[in-house]
Amino acid sequence: MEKILESYYGTILAIDKDGKVVYFNSNVLISTKDLTREYLQETTLYELVKQGYYSPSPSLEVLRTKQQVTMQLGGRVMLPLITTSVPIMDEDGELEYVTAFSQDMAFVNDVIKKADFEHLKSVQIMRYANEISDNMEYVAESEKTKSIFCYLKNAAASDSTIVLYGESGTGKEVMAKYIYMNSKRKDEVYIPVNCAAFPPELMESELFGYEKGSFTGANRDGKIGLFQMADGGTIFLDEVSELPFSLQSKLLRVLENGEVKRIGGNKIETVNIRIIAATNRDLLEMVNKKQFREDLYYRLNVIPVTIPPIRERREDILPLCYTFLNMYNQKNGQSKILSMETLKTFEAYDWPGNIREIRNTIERLYVTSSSDILSLQNFSGMPLYAQDVQGPLEQTLLVKNVLFEMPYKEAIKEFERQYCEKALSQCDGNVSKAAKTIGISRSDFYYKLKKIRKY
Repeated sequence: MEKILESYYGTILAIDKDGKVVYFNSNVLISTKDLTREYLQETTLYELVKQGYYSPSPSLEVLRTKQQVTMQLGGRVMLPLITTSVPIMDEDGELEYVTAFSQDMAFVNDVIKKADFEHLKSVQIMRYANEISDNMEYVAESEKTKSIFCYLKNAAASDSTIVLYGESGTGKEVMAKYIYMNSKRKDEVYIPVNCAAFPPELMESELFGYEKGSFTGANRDGKIGLFQMADGGTIFLDEVSELPFSLQSKLLRVLENGEVKRIGGNKIETVNIRIIAATNRDLLEMVNKKQFREDLYYRLNVIPVTIPPIRERREDILPLCYTFLNMYNQKNGQSKILSMETLKTFEAYDWPGNIREIRNTIERLYVTSSSDILSLQNFSGMPLYAQDVQGPLEQTLLVKNVLFEMPYKEAIKEFERQYCEKALSQCDGNVSKAAKTIGISRSDFYYKLKKIRKY
């Protein structure tokens, strides 16, 4: 029992009902000036207070009130102590002993600081966690998409950094969540961060946090950075290409050593996180243009995965339409359906905005239609119908001339031919300019020209 009590980090001092010292551990002697073991064994707490060793004394207060007392202990102690004195009663309910447990204030303040840190961390994690959908559906009908999910499931098993490449709206965030859900960190925190959503001057404070009083307007309690919030879990850096050049070296340090340092702080903290990044830009091209650090590129690009646009995996279009339609039906308690004409049009459309455009179009069609059968007849929300096309192209419904005069597939081909030829004509034969005008890549435009007129 004495060995156990000696191992206690703080001090222990016990007195009987008359104030005589009956037990103390070695820390009492270490923490109090000029106090010897012999003197302490023969004296009373009343005498110790009289000699100025302790002032005030919570144990004497317990002798008076028979209630537990906690207060800061002063006197001839080496460091300020926070002391809790506890009454011990006999079987008749009479006070028999009082035991005082003390810790130095520096230790207590450190515990409080850590507790505050964990509380603040948990609050901020909950705020980010609430932004993540628990009901994400993964649609994979095309062989391309199935192979990507299969590849990502294998890659998820490791802690290697993954970079997802793809046009805006291709589902990079969904893929990142899929990686997380199939990783060994799936029961830990997941923090999604859009690097393009923060002003450059605030990005460092968001990612790395800051100490209290670091700058004007800062939270008076300081702030925990997102890297520390994600400790033990996964952080998803969407649009990582938008990370300011000045912060790229700090991200490199996180990737290499797991080291983070808050703004205004001197202490380097170590975190254990898995990083998934995503971008709709060519990072290697940015490296060549000195817009992205070469060393960071190679440190990030451990497992690169390119997600093809929806026009290259058309088998996914209708399943995605059904998924979003079912989602809005469940949300609104209705049972609307898409007309066959609408489905055929959706399947043939290139969707330059990819999955995000599909979802937005379904929602817009859903909320603006008074019928249970959703049709594009009076819908002006798709560039396919040319009302939304602005710029050099004339706002005419080209498809109207051919849609009901020939079979569907031939009508689509004829529409594409007219549409591309019109774009090329109005741009004086400039393929790059025409492609930019109608919102597709130069290579895609060449492919369409080749297909429609064996260009």
